[in-house]
Amino acid sequence: MTTRPGTRSIWISVGALQTIVSESERSADGLETGGILLGADSGKHIAIRHAGEPGPRAQRERYNFLRDLDYARRLADAAWAHDCSQWIGEWHTHPFGPLTPSDVDLGSYLRHLKDPDLSFDRFVSVIVGLDLSRGIVVTAWLVERDRFWQLSIRHGKDRRNAQSTAPPDSLLGRESTRRPGAEEHR
Repeated sequence: MTTRPGTRSIWISVGALQTIVSESERSADGLETGGILLGADSGKHIAIRHAGEPGPRAQRERYNFLRDLDYARRLADAAWAHDCSQWIGEWHTHPFGPLTPSDVDLGSYLRHLKDPDLSFDRFVSVIVGLDLSRGIVVTAWLVERDRFWQLSIRHGKDRRNAQSTAPPDSLLGRESTRRPGAEEHR
């Protein structure tokens, strides 16, 4: 897989970033954690509106993370009902490794990209680490079938990327058009 720039940045809502940072603090125990990313990818612009928590049945290990699939699907359905956000990627921590997609990560993302039921053209990966001097460090990557590259991150409220709040729990149960598959975090 080669790297090259294409889309150069993503926008992430304050609420999604807060979820990622808050949940990432759990990796201080040395175990990976993560969740799904929900938003919009127009082909030109990517907006992460919501970031999911791992879910109550997630399995956290030193170098692996298995999300709670049922929980992720309910989040995706709620986000779709709330603001038509779809599953566009995933975030997870690397408590001990570099903040780049590992071979395991890339293999998982490629399986998502090749799955005809998911209809991904590209997949967003946010990888988070804990640095003693800098605190929590967040990186973003865009993965296509034959290449991947790092993105800069813009965050906050942006009128072009409306609906930056989490979907209400009352919307759980409605189905989105793209739902997380039955594979590990990646």
